[in-house]
Amino acid sequence: MVPLARGARFPDRSGSGTVSAAGAGLRIEIDQRPECTWLRAQAPGVLVDLEAPMPEGHESLGVVVPWGPRRFQYTVKDLARPVRGRLRLGTAEHPVSEADSFAVLDHGRGRWPYSITWNWAAGSGRGLAVQLGGRWTDGTGMTENALFVEGRLQRRGRPIRA
Repeated sequence: MVPLARGARFPDRSGSGTVSAAGAGLRIEIDQRPECTWLRAQAPGVLVDLEAPMPEGHESLGVVVPWGPRRFQYTVKDLARPVRGRLRLGTAEHPVSEADSFAVLDHGRGRWPYSITWNWAAGSGRGLAVQLGGRWTDGTGMTENALFVEGRLQRRGRPIRA
């Protein structure tokens, strides 16, 4: 329900189906299936064509943040997914290899408050990933902090403070 979101399309259910957006010379399409997520983006001089397979037994962090009795935000943080494909910049094409590349997918639904501060960080490596988020969930009793070891989720239920 954003007035300037013309050109954006979402499936009925988050995490399943095709999300697309287009405008100002940029076109993005994300096709989400149980076995794989495909990301395609195109802009003048740039082409991104990637696929992130879903490893068997892989876990993701799903969080529902209750803003009030009629408002919520649902988000899924999906880390350490292998990714492969290609990136073209101008005439130079760069392969993206599963051997040294990882995808972080973040998708959700709901209505955010009008004004909010959000801190987020995610990182992936071989067999290990970390998901950190804060400030936007303050006062809700929820966090989006987790460690992933070999695809298994270890959630941290308390906020992390510096």
